[in-house]
Amino acid sequence: RSLGENMPEGSELVSKGDPDHGGLPFFMMRGTKETVKEELRTHAFPVAPNVESDSDTYAIPEKLESVTRIASSQQNTGKPDSWGLDRIDDRYDLDDDYSPDDDGRGVHVFVADTGVRVSHTDF
Repeated sequence: RSLGENMPEGSELVSKGDPDHGGLPFFMMRGTKETVKEELRTHAFPVAPNVESDSDTYAIPEKLESVTRIASSQQNTGKPDSWGLDRIDDRYDLDDDYSPDDDGRGVHVFVADTGVRVSHTDF
């Protein structure tokens, strides 16, 4: 049986991946420590699953100033300092503008091991 089927009473499926169709294999549930343990006990895994509790994540403090500076600079000139900013605010094309709709609150970010070097000058 698949994770999320017949979940323990008092728990809730939040989200899960779809690796059979090219997605990432992940499973998110809301519950107590005991309901999470119960859900995991009912399955056999080829390798031990990585289990984490939900927590807030913040920008790297020493980098926050440069992120703010980039956003402020773009607002004054109308053109993003980096093509990457233009790419992430417009799903369909590059328009030489970085105009995010919101401030990022409530966004869920999933990071696969990309090998990003945070000391790179773009960061």
